Amino acid sequence: MSQRSAAGIRFIIRNGYALLALALAIIFGISRSVGRELGPTSGWIVCAVLAGGLGIRFALTWLAHRRLAKQVKTAGHAMDAGRHREALQLADYAIAQARKWRFTPDDEVALAFVIRAEALRKTGDNQAALEASARAFSCMCGVQKAHTQLTIFDQLGWLLLDTGHARKAIPILEAAVGLGHRAEATPLATAGRLERAAMACFRVGVHPNAAAAFGKSIDLMTKEKGADALELASPYINLGNCYRRMQKMDDAERCYLEALRLHQTNDADKSEQFSTILLNLGVACAERGLNKEAEVFYGQALELRIQLMGRNHWRVGNTYNNLAGCRRRLRDFAGAEEYIQQAIEILEAHPEQLCNAIDTLSRLREDEGKNEEALAAATRAREIQQDLASPDLSEMATLFEREAALAERCGDEERGRECRTRAAEMRQALAASPPADRDLTNLPESLRALEQQLASSMERVRGLEQAI
Repeated sequence: MSQRSAAGIRFIIRNGYALLALALAIIFGISRSVGRELGPTSGWIVCAVLAGGLGIRFALTWLAHRRLAKQVKTAGHAMDAGRHREALQLADYAIAQARKWRFTPDDEVALAFVIRAEALRKTGDNQAALEASARAFSCMCGVQKAHTQLTIFDQLGWLLLDTGHARKAIPILEAAVGLGHRAEATPLATAGRLERAAMACFRVGVHPNAAAAFGKSIDLMTKEKGADALELASPYINLGNCYRRMQKMDDAERCYLEALRLHQTNDADKSEQFSTILLNLGVACAERGLNKEAEVFYGQALELRIQLMGRNHWRVGNTYNNLAGCRRRLRDFAGAEEYIQQAIEILEAHPEQLCNAIDTLSRLREDEGKNEEALAAATRAREIQQDLASPDLSEMATLFEREAALAERCGDEERGRECRTRAAEMRQALAASPPADRDLTNLPESLRALEQQLASSMERVRGLEQAI
């Protein structure tokens, strides 16, 4: 079958009016055959019966779709008003009606899944929200409006990122940037999409791409909001983190200081984000070997975080981990032990953060001359990172290299070689990432990347080829 013929069949299946015309043509053909065999009157009777039945069915279906559209609109209004559970009930009813009438996936059906996903996210059920959002994505073949398409891409990308599937989120978020550019989205909307795409790249260790996207986002926001807008603090912090992971410490510190200036200019120096700036400035000092100066920043961050979040928050655990690192480098092993145990106790329920604390414990044991214990902790840190939904490849490579060095020190040469091979594989995968200076507004390129990623790793997110 030619591509043109296949496209024609798909058009007929997806277009209700085209399908109606095809059905009428079939009825007319049947009626002519009956007319030739039994006479014109019989032919007209058959035609009237079949056409009347089809007409009634079409009218009922049309009215049902009108009711569905009204239901979806009402659910959207409830969502906008903050009545999330009501919106969820209305969206579920609309989806049930779509199933009952066997509607072909279209804008209204897709929006019902979008509203369901958003309502579930607002009520705290992120996994169910992700499934609903992915079902909306599987309706894309029938979605006609660019705004609906963009909403689906935005929501699915955000939920994938929010639920720890950063690698799967990257092509979705990059495609959203391209689609938004084609739909002439506002600069601030594009900046937000770039920031989300950058964060996904950062979480999997593709730091040059993340830095490029954060930089573009900052440029757009600065032009729209001005250089003193507090909203710029977050992308500056994230850009600084990218530079720090790329060992560009001067650039990283400039970003952190700019974020600090923005908070001071806007009198926002008692916030959770301000504590993050203090922590990152401490990290920048620690990277230069200025451990006492770093400890001052960490202490200020810890005091503010305990005041704002309580003693058991994971950010407090992270701060204890940073303080443990400072004490270790200052050869105060007893102080480091106290801090690291506090960090691990808090972070046991947060594997993304626990990995760093276990790595600090491994380095502490190594400095104490306990190489076997250091190796065990290094292995655990690597396994925690490896078990994440989207492990950081850069971090994985570093952890494998550290495990290799400790294994060799403990006399296990074979394990050392195996770990170094795995580290090299991680580095090679990072080197094969798309160039950082590519144009994310190039929709065809983004969609090609999306299709490749979906085909290889996403599996349409739990077999979502069936829309309803």
